[in-house]
Amino acid sequence: MLKRKPYRILSWVIVLALILSNFIGVNGSQTVKADRTTISNEEFQKIKTASNVSASTDRVFDFIGITDFHGQLLDSTGTKQIGAALARVVKDVKASNPDRTLIVGGGDFYQGTPVSNVLHGVPVQKMMTNIGMDATALGNHEFDWGLKTIDEETMNGAGYSIVCANMYNKVTNKRKYNPYKIFTRDGVKIAVIGAILKEAPTIILPANTKDYNFKDVATEVNSAAKEIRENNLADIVVATIHDGGDSLNNIVPKLSGVDVVFGGHNHASLDTVIKDSDGKNVPTVNAKAKGQGYVDLKVTLKADKTLSFSTGNFKPLTVKDSTPLDPEVKAIVDKSNEDLKPIFDEVIGTTTKALTKNQTDQPFGESQLGNWMSDVIKNYANADVGMQNNGGIRLSPIPAGNITVGTIFYLMPFDNTICTATMTGTQLKVLLEQAVQDNGKGIQISGIKFVYDSTKPSYKPAVLDTAGNIVTPEVPGQRVIKILREKDNSVIKDSDVLKVAAPDFMATGGDTFTEFSVPEIKATFKDSLHTVRDALLEDVRTKKTITVVMNNRVDNQTAISPAQEMTIAQARAQKSGTVTLTGTVSTVNGKNIFMQEDVSGTNYGICVYNSAKASVNKGDKIKVTGPLTEYKGLLEITPASVDNVKVISKGNTIVPKLVTIDEINETLEGQLIKLKNVTLTSINNTASSTLQDETGTISIYKMPALTNIAVNDKVDVVAAVSQFSTSPKLDDGYQLSVGTAADISKAQVAVTGITLNKTNITLEPTKTEQLVAAVTPENAANKKVIWKSDNEAVATVDETGMVKAIGSGIANIKAISEDGNFEASCRVTVTAPIAVKGIQLNKKLLFLKNGESETLIATVLPKDATNKKVSWKSSNTSVATVDENGKVTVNITSKLLLIGTAKITATTDDGKYKAEAIVTAAKVPVLGVFLNKKKATIKVGESDTLVAKILPHNATNKNVTWKSDNEKVAVVSENGEVKALSTGTAKITVATVDGSFKDSCNIKVIAANTTPVTGVRIDKKFLTLKNGQSKTLTAIITPDEATNKNVIWKSSNTSIATVDENGKVTANITSKLLFVGFVKITATTVDGNYEAETIITVLK
Repeated sequence: MLKRKPYRILSWVIVLALILSNFIGVNGSQTVKADRTTISNEEFQKIKTASNVSASTDRVFDFIGITDFHGQLLDSTGTKQIGAALARVVKDVKASNPDRTLIVGGGDFYQGTPVSNVLHGVPVQKMMTNIGMDATALGNHEFDWGLKTIDEETMNGAGYSIVCANMYNKVTNKRKYNPYKIFTRDGVKIAVIGAILKEAPTIILPANTKDYNFKDVATEVNSAAKEIRENNLADIVVATIHDGGDSLNNIVPKLSGVDVVFGGHNHASLDTVIKDSDGKNVPTVNAKAKGQGYVDLKVTLKADKTLSFSTGNFKPLTVKDSTPLDPEVKAIVDKSNEDLKPIFDEVIGTTTKALTKNQTDQPFGESQLGNWMSDVIKNYANADVGMQNNGGIRLSPIPAGNITVGTIFYLMPFDNTICTATMTGTQLKVLLEQAVQDNGKGIQISGIKFVYDSTKPSYKPAVLDTAGNIVTPEVPGQRVIKILREKDNSVIKDSDVLKVAAPDFMATGGDTFTEFSVPEIKATFKDSLHTVRDALLEDVRTKKTITVVMNNRVDNQTAISPAQEMTIAQARAQKSGTVTLTGTVSTVNGKNIFMQEDVSGTNYGICVYNSAKASVNKGDKIKVTGPLTEYKGLLEITPASVDNVKVISKGNTIVPKLVTIDEINETLEGQLIKLKNVTLTSINNTASSTLQDETGTISIYKMPALTNIAVNDKVDVVAAVSQFSTSPKLDDGYQLSVGTAADISKAQVAVTGITLNKTNITLEPTKTEQLVAAVTPENAANKKVIWKSDNEAVATVDETGMVKAIGSGIANIKAISEDGNFEASCRVTVTAPIAVKGIQLNKKLLFLKNGESETLIATVLPKDATNKKVSWKSSNTSVATVDENGKVTVNITSKLLLIGTAKITATTDDGKYKAEAIVTAAKVPVLGVFLNKKKATIKVGESDTLVAKILPHNATNKNVTWKSDNEKVAVVSENGEVKALSTGTAKITVATVDGSFKDSCNIKVIAANTTPVTGVRIDKKFLTLKNGQSKTLTAIITPDEATNKNVIWKSSNTSIATVDENGKVTANITSKLLFVGFVKITATTVDGNYEAETIITVLK
């Protein structure tokens, strides 16, 4: 008996651990922060020592990249779960490689959708935490609410952190965030360095960046990498940089000591390799934006400590109704939308046609949405001029149909306020020159019209050094020809004084509108504290629609000079001037017409911007006269009228040039090309679709609707090479332009080989085996296979690949592809039966909780034995049972037994060999019970059901008893159903059979003719008040005939706003540092304790 005591003690320890594991989480990962400004030298040395890696085998890691999510938990229709779909695929990758997965963010996670904006990105943070985000770069849109909000609200409770090496406090010259963070994955130290584009202050509200210096990205990342390498802190170094396009491509060649670069910012996919300053190949990837995909870069750390990397790393994601979702993230999204969705779904107007932000002129012109927003800003401020920056128009198109509150939030997600300033006509001209400068942002205006000539010398801003000293002075622009008042077309004189209204982002110098910062203009600056979004909402609510006035407010009229006739090749070299060109039309896509000189596809091409709407078709040979301009890197000729386009002949055919994606460059711009057998990785009929081959990726802008072609299909594409670049060098945005859906066809892929799932099999006579043939490539057009046996006396094979053994000997089974006659063979050996010699189990001990299961695996020896049939048996079925497949299930039935054991025996059919495993089973006791209600009110004759929750959730005995302490008033059934008998009170108590734990609910029974409260709502869900302002809220009780309509009012933060007993709310921000506050006002009914809430925004 004494010998059994240690086992009993061990069993009790196991039971205790199993019970505690229901309440105590175990953290299986460790992150180490390595920043010499924040950790001790002792800790630093520990990291340094820990990073020595030695392994005899290769290790493969998954580096997942997500960037520019912009709050896209749901799509713009509010019906598709973008966040939950993305979480599902990322978690699947992580589950397949749990100890070797790192998840990196590229910034701009939170700002961009109504729900995320109102909740300051918290649900997005919870999503990223849930999927296991490790670290993220800082994005420029993280500044929209101010970094204080990001740090204290958005990132509160986050499971990941922000890293940024190149942003410093101007006063302390210290980094605001750690430059890098170090993680351990399967014993390997991985450093993640963060950075943000150096030009960030030019696209951020100046007030939100005034305290920081943004230093050169490459210099600061290299400094951090050097510290990591020299101190042996990590084995792999990753940089996540919120920058993209040509800017990122220019950073990577300057890096040293970095193994992988994740980009962001430009909303484009990128999957390439760039040599760094040491000549090392660095994978450089970008995961597009808004949940449209992610990067899964597989990094192999070899035994010799060298690295290799996968290709095809960008994984596009198109969310459909059938797309699998992650339930945990879906719950986060649903919860965040629970209260806000009805508010955003409120219909406030309609529009009979779709409205866009597409500009009517190039490079800059007016737009429908831009004109309307500028009109609203001007009218609200009662100004002479209204302005709206193009980058602030975030939704296009607004589709025909209902306009909701959410529509306006998507259109203007920023909390920009309407500001005014006074300026002269001369100063206004400078501001407009800044709008139409080379690589400028353009502008949307109201109250004025202006004419400019994009061929004239451009405004150039002053160049400053890091100390703020002028290195190169400002160069005035000469493009703005005249400025007119819109109401009467009168010319605005230099000395005229005008009141100008604009969003605070522009009015404080954002988007390079630095003229607003001139001291005499700045002195007149006034902030209305009224948001642009609120003004837009008020305008739609009043007019029940969006009223658009198009008046050619921004007009590019290039100076007409004598046309010089030349070839397209000469025009591409000259790039400016008025010319006459002749070519054959290869593609017509809206206003863009592409023509080239030689129909063989070997000569130069150009885009004709057909704003004149000349009638031109594919195959026409045309002569065009007009000025040459460059729009976003695309060289264009723009005829002034239809008279400047002459059709010479029709029906010509152009032979496209066959290329791969990496061969598309400036030389091919404007030409017709053909891509064969490329993968269509995403489809977007209003924006960019993506193609991918082994050499790279490229987008098709505004893909036509396709029939019988889907995402991930292999296609052949005929298209003209276009460009839409965002970098100063204008060479990072090559894209394709197709004329019709017929230009995209499914690729007819030929068979290149065939393989079998098995190359050798051994069978007994009469036994069968299924062979499976795999034709490559997977998308081959003809996958038909012919099966043959070279010795049917030994083995035969049918048309499906099923092999049947006939007699002893050897036969070769061949699978032959009909397309190409590729062959694969399997050697079949038919032999006599092999006897069983023994049996083994994969485990000798099992420890399971009551109700749990685990499958034992029996191995029959020898492994090639003929009869591997096994029977299973339990010695004590009151403790554990076992099925025919070895699945052991614990089922302790005794009330007194908490621990039990059973012996599981596996016996071979051939030879009756046995193997055993001992199962130790533990029954989990009840630790508590809770009711779903603490009190309830019921009318006489009616019923209510109480629900009891047992803890822990896996307790063995969940049986309970119910009791009423006053059965004259109320009785309770065995299912918790309470029936009211007479007026009065009664206490209903539930008790667990196991442990006698109890909880109770106080029942109040009222007369049948009494009408109880069933709910309450407040007449306003959202309310904006200025500090000191008051507004009375009204609580609306349901039903209207309720007996007791008394309510209790409460404020969640009386330092922002108070509320009295009558619902009167008074804004009262007391903090000197707080200028905007949010507070929740709650109304609670006395009868039933029902609650309703209103969110108050207080502006100081």
